[in-house]
Amino acid sequence: MSNLGVQIREANNSDWAAMQQVLELVWSDDFERTYFNLKSNTRAWVALEQDRVIGFSALQDRFWHPHRKYLSLQVLPEYQRQGVGFALYKALKISNQPLQTATSQQSAIQFLEQQGFIQIMQTWSPVFDPSSIDLETFQKASTQTRESGIEIKTFAELPQLEDKIAMLHHRLYAQSHGFNPPLDATLEQSKKTYLDDVIPEVLFVALENGKAIGVSSLRGKADSYELVWSGTIGDDVTITLALVHQVLNFALEHQINSITGEFDSLDPHAMHILETLQISRGKAWLTFER
Repeated sequence: MSNLGVQIREANNSDWAAMQQVLELVWSDDFERTYFNLKSNTRAWVALEQDRVIGFSALQDRFWHPHRKYLSLQVLPEYQRQGVGFALYKALKISNQPLQTATSQQSAIQFLEQQGFIQIMQTWSPVFDPSSIDLETFQKASTQTRESGIEIKTFAELPQLEDKIAMLHHRLYAQSHGFNPPLDATLEQSKKTYLDDVIPEVLFVALENGKAIGVSSLRGKADSYELVWSGTIGDDVTITLALVHQVLNFALEHQINSITGEFDSLDPHAMHILETLQISRGKAWLTFER
């Protein structure tokens, strides 16, 4: 019991719909809510007031990231700052288990810091119009890349490199997630994760002596396009900007006027793209570890 007389108990299958409803009321934004989407491997506790689920805490395993469990702690706004969140957190009996979580809400930030979590990363997800971008720096990067002997082609032109391009995506993902290293991926896992939603004409690949070393792509459709998987093996961001330049040119040629992206502060390539775009970043999504 909490000091409000709220009941705390372990969740069961009949609670899932109510837990999802809490998640949707706390996080109205699809991008933010996706981080906490409930999965079958979730261990969870619920807080109830008169049989109504008013909050939950959950620990999830993430396939790519086995080193830390992901914490989701959600309480309806009208019940926040009343001890419900702490009671749910305590119910998990986490001890010294390595955890990761994220939020953009100030009250949650304060709570996490009180529980010993440390902020390790910021993530921005701005929306921008490609026609508003000054392409000069991107164009210079393209010129430098071409003069250095690096070719850029589309995935549609490189079907024979499908396997290598799939595995390159995972190498780039691992390169940008050193703070929580992913598992080694099989070829089939990489294909499913990184190429299932590919648009072959707008997945651009950088080639050095025929070897794929970098990618950038646009995924989605209609009014929901996202700049994703942009990076190059190593520290040189020039080739990455040249790849993004190709994506932006494609968007302009096809009159795509709204693109979003996800830019992590611990990924130098992502941050250089964001800085070069010179767009409003909006609010930051903060990642914490304990």
